[in-house]
Amino acid sequence: MRGCWGRRDGSWVLPGTLLAVQTAAFLWVCLQYPLRGNPAACSVSTASEVRLNSRRAPMIWPPPPPELTPIPTPPDPGPLDDELEAGSWDNSFFQDRFGGRRNAVARGGGTQGPGGTEGAVCAGLRWLTRHQADDGSWTGREFNGCLGCAGLDPDADPVETTALGLLAFLGAGYTHVARETYVDAVSGKTVSWGETIRNALRWLLKHQDPDGGFSSPSGSRNLRAEAIAALALGEAYGTTNSLLFHSAAARCIAALTSASRSEGGWGTSVHAATGDMATTAWALCALRVGRANGFTIEKAAVGRAHQWLDLEMKSADRSAEALFAHILTDSEWCTDSIVHTLRIAKTDAPSAPDPMEPELWHWTTLALFHATAPDRPEWRDWNERLTSRMVRAQVRNAEDCPAGSWAAPEDYPGGRLRATALNILTLETYYRYPRRLCAPALR
Repeated sequence: MRGCWGRRDGSWVLPGTLLAVQTAAFLWVCLQYPLRGNPAACSVSTASEVRLNSRRAPMIWPPPPPELTPIPTPPDPGPLDDELEAGSWDNSFFQDRFGGRRNAVARGGGTQGPGGTEGAVCAGLRWLTRHQADDGSWTGREFNGCLGCAGLDPDADPVETTALGLLAFLGAGYTHVARETYVDAVSGKTVSWGETIRNALRWLLKHQDPDGGFSSPSGSRNLRAEAIAALALGEAYGTTNSLLFHSAAARCIAALTSASRSEGGWGTSVHAATGDMATTAWALCALRVGRANGFTIEKAAVGRAHQWLDLEMKSADRSAEALFAHILTDSEWCTDSIVHTLRIAKTDAPSAPDPMEPELWHWTTLALFHATAPDRPEWRDWNERLTSRMVRAQVRNAEDCPAGSWAAPEDYPGGRLRATALNILTLETYYRYPRRLCAPALR
C-alpha cells in the first residue's frame, strides 16, 4: 500500500496517524519536563503547583531558591532629613578604569608601552605584588622576600600602607575577581593579581574594629590611615557591587564621619587639637566614593570640612589636596579653584633636579586634571614634565628586585612602599575618577 508504513506484525499505519502520535509524545514530554530557562516557551501554566498524575509528587515551578547565609548589613542610619544625603550605586563613577581606560589615557596625555605611563603603572603593581606580606598586608617595617630594596620605615602604619597598595590595584581597574596571571621575572613565581587583591582585602577586613574604624599598632586611631582604608573599601565595593564589602565599607564611612571635628575637617587622630589638610582630603574622597556607592552621607560634616578647608587655604602655601577635595565634592565651589590650581601648577611643576615629592604631585595632578581640559597648556605642560620625571626615576631593570619602585626621599613617611603606591596612583589619574572639567572658560 502506497503512502503507508508497515509494522512487523503486518498491520499498517497511515502517515497522519504517525504524526498525531509523535505530536502527542512531544506534548507529554513538555508536561513531564518543563523548560527551565524559559517557562513561557512551554504551554504549561507557571502556577505554583502542577500535578501531572496521581502517582507523582507535585512539581513546583519555578523551583524555590536555595537557602543562603544571611549577609550582615550596616545598622539603619534612620530616616533621612535635611542633614543626610543618600546616593545610589553609580558604576559610571569608575567606568574609565575598565572599558574606557586606553581612551582615557590617550585623551589625558598618557602613553602606552614599557617606556610609557601605563608601563610604569604595570611595573609598579608588580613590585607591590612581589613585596606583599604573606598575611596580605603591605608594611614599611619589612619587605616580604626582598632581595635588596632599601627604604624601610619601621613607623609606617600597616593600615595606611596596605590601603594605599590596594588603591593602586583598584585604580588600574583590577578587582578581587581578576584572573590575570604572569611569571615574576625576579622570583620566578606565577602571580595572580586577583589573589593579591583578595589577600589585601582579607587583611583589612580582619583588622577592622567592630564600629567600623581601624586601630593603629599603638592602640589609637590614625584617622589618615582610616580615611585611606575607607576609600579603599569603598572602591572595592563600588567597582564590583559585591556584598562581601558592602557592610565593611558602610561601617567605615559611618565611623569616619563620626570622627570629624566640630570645627570642621579631620585631625590625624580623634582627639587632635587641630585639623589636618591631607587627612581631610582623604576623608572627603572616601565620602564622595561612599555617595557614589549609595551610602548615606552626613551633609553637615562635608559642609564643615569645606569651610575649614577654605580658611586653611588662605594661609597655606601648598593646598593641592584641599583643592582636589573641593573639586570632587563641591560643585558650586569648583570654578573658584582654578586660580589656586594654576598657581600651584606654575610654582610646583616637577623637574629633573628636584627631589621626589609623591604626595604633593599626587594631589596637584588630580586637582589640575579635574580643573582644566586635556588640551589646555597648563595641563599639558604639567603632565609632560611630571610623567617624564616619574618614568625616568622609576627603577627599570626587570631582573632586579627594586624594579618598578621609586626610591623615597630621605626620611619620607612610609618609605619606598608609600612613595611607590602614591606614584602609581598619580599615573592612574587619567582614569581613576570622571573628569569634572569644572571651569567652562578653561575647557
